[in-house]
Amino acid sequence: IGAFFVAVLVVYGGIPKLFGGDLGTAMVNVASARTDLSFLESFVRGILCNILVCIAIWMSFASKSVSGKLLTSFWPVMIFVLCGFEHSIANMFFIPAGTLTGAIYDIPAPSIIEFLLNNLLPVVIGNIIGTNIFNICIVIGLPITMLGGVQIVGFNVIDIAFIAISALLLFFF
Repeated sequence: IGAFFVAVLVVYGGIPKLFGGDLGTAMVNVASARTDLSFLESFVRGILCNILVCIAIWMSFASKSVSGKLLTSFWPVMIFVLCGFEHSIANMFFIPAGTLTGAIYDIPAPSIIEFLLNNLLPVVIGNIIGTNIFNICIVIGLPITMLGGVQIVGFNVIDIAFIAISALLLFFF
């Protein structure tokens, strides 16, 4: 709701008219490009995006200062933006902004239904899976690697991790 509200403020604030209307055209082109992706492309880009977002978060945990947290978070986020990966929350601003701009300035733009079905659905699923893949690797995989052959109640730690990962995968799929 917040991202959509900001998109409304930006569009009704006349921002798309800047640069002789070229900014408005660019906003519509971004929205169209994101909704023109196939389900699989959006899904995979969502996975890759949230892996980088998780890297940014985990890297920020390594720093004690605010400036260090900002600097370590910047690089992974910059990479996902430059690579064109899909983040559901960012798209909740960009695509409605492009759609509203198209409606107000009479430029062909994707509909809200196209946004929901062609982008938001696969990207949200991809973002969730990307987050879980990364965090399973870090939260479960790293301790397993460090503990190696430790036995817990007759089970090897690797066996327990395999069971936990299998249960998570069954839950999500």
